[in-house]
Amino acid sequence: MRLSCQKAFFLLAAATLACSDATGPTTIPGVFVLRSVNGESVPDVPEPTDDPSFIVLSGTVTLAVDGTAVLNEHRVDFTQTPAAQETITRVLSYELDGHRIIINPDDCPPNATCLPITGILINSTLSLNSPFGGDFTYLYHRAEEHDGPSTQ
Repeated sequence: MRLSCQKAFFLLAAATLACSDATGPTTIPGVFVLRSVNGESVPDVPEPTDDPSFIVLSGTVTLAVDGTAVLNEHRVDFTQTPAAQETITRVLSYELDGHRIIINPDDCPPNATCLPITGILINSTLSLNSPFGGDFTYLYHRAEEHDGPSTQ
């Protein structure tokens, strides 16, 4: 029985490797529009009991064929007096490893420790972990023509 279990494991491992596309695309161009932050639809309107430092109004991620990722976020920053709307733009590089996306912190200041932004890209859905800092999950969907013109 031990030999047949080893064969079954080997066949399962071989099938798993055969289904992964090591030669697949390393970039997937497109514009993705922010739909939610931590499961809350944008614009994120805080509850009266919340004490947010900012609320997210909108955002996009543009993935270019050359491996460039442009992240935009429009928000209201309540840490300023008076509260102010601001747009944050980051131009970074990205790579794909199957469905996993890694956005590298090319804009990291000298002598700083900057971690890559990681996420999952499946079909038209992009999920990123904390693309603008903090402990947030951003969910994007590929833009359609009715989402408005892209700013590529």
